[in-house]
Amino acid sequence: MNYNVKRAANNLPLELESKQKHFLLRYGLRNPSSGKGMGFHGILKDDVAGFYADTLDSSYQKIKSIWRRPPPVCDSSGKIRVYILGGLLNPAMSIQGGDFPIILLPSYNQETTNKLSLHRIKAEIAHEVCHVFNFHEHPAHHSASGDWRWFDEGMAVYSESRVFKNNIDHYRFLHDWVIFPEFSLDNPEAEYHASQVVRYLAKRFGEKFVNDVWTDILVNPKPEDPSSYPDSPFAVMNRILSGGLKFISLHNGESDVFSDYCRDAYFLRDPKSHLYAPEVFDRFGERASTENFELQPGSNAEAQSNLDHLACRYFRYSVTPGAASLVLTLEALKEGNSPLKAEVAVVTRDGKNALAKRLVPIPLSSVNDRMRLTGKIDLPKNVEIDHVVVVVTNCGLKRATDNVYESSDDEQEFRLQVIAEG
Repeated sequence: MNYNVKRAANNLPLELESKQKHFLLRYGLRNPSSGKGMGFHGILKDDVAGFYADTLDSSYQKIKSIWRRPPPVCDSSGKIRVYILGGLLNPAMSIQGGDFPIILLPSYNQETTNKLSLHRIKAEIAHEVCHVFNFHEHPAHHSASGDWRWFDEGMAVYSESRVFKNNIDHYRFLHDWVIFPEFSLDNPEAEYHASQVVRYLAKRFGEKFVNDVWTDILVNPKPEDPSSYPDSPFAVMNRILSGGLKFISLHNGESDVFSDYCRDAYFLRDPKSHLYAPEVFDRFGERASTENFELQPGSNAEAQSNLDHLACRYFRYSVTPGAASLVLTLEALKEGNSPLKAEVAVVTRDGKNALAKRLVPIPLSSVNDRMRLTGKIDLPKNVEIDHVVVVVTNCGLKRATDNVYESSDDEQEFRLQVIAEG
């Protein structure tokens, strides 16, 4: 805790143990019947503290069951300490002396109705309790856990909707996920977007797989020795996936789970998609396209763009009647191999994936060649086609710079050409 938060926490006069004895809450009242009021650090009445405590207990039991975990790390009291404070921009899991996780919760929020306020409190508590359970394998304050931060946040946001199934507070994070598909999976500005990857993995492989990724510890981590920590989530998933599957593959001729995720993320209205969520589509629409074109027989469209690691872009084509097929070429704009991949899919009027095909690489003849992917897709005649989408993914793993705001900081520029044939 920083100094100001610690000082405020130490001044909280009231204490409450949760009914299941998992949590010890410290709080104050805004307007107590006697004594000094706590102002914005205080809650309205004792009943609010009871609601926090019951929600904490409920979240504890459900997350323990969902992720199949032993009790989380606690101090000598055997309880997780919770401080209800004002002035917090967001709730947080913090660290107390002795490397014990604690939870900081805001004493108020600015939702416009009591119902929305309670939904937000529930979601925030489930989120932070998940972090507390996750602390054991990858302590958040240790530098070696940095590669796991996005997966940790993804699990926490996913847990919000699993613990309280009718609570859609987590939708507040989905707008940017829809609008910015080109944000990298591990971009600190977009780490809550990772909940959609966790949701995809849980739907496709089961929640046990997600938990196995988090708890796959090859060695016993030692805080003083970062090299003793386990692999990144990418390496762990590649290792434990069965059937020759890989979460991520740098070879652009090889399919991987991340590319499948990027494709399915476009088909929110397709029941066959592992991210089927028509209610998300109704609220936010389909994921944003980088560029849109109209194609008629004999015409072609060319786009030039860039793409950061672990991200994707969508290019959308409205095809006029008479076009029978599309010929596609994606060319990297720098020499040598590239982690770029591409897939073309036919989208029906009702948002379903009627047909999809991956572009395949042309072997490089020399190190000075540029990577090219090509493909041809025959447009099906037995469906009502709304448009065609090309999904370009960057399956690289590492940024070239530390600037998360650069639009293409690992320099993967490309040119995409699509020709319509009659």
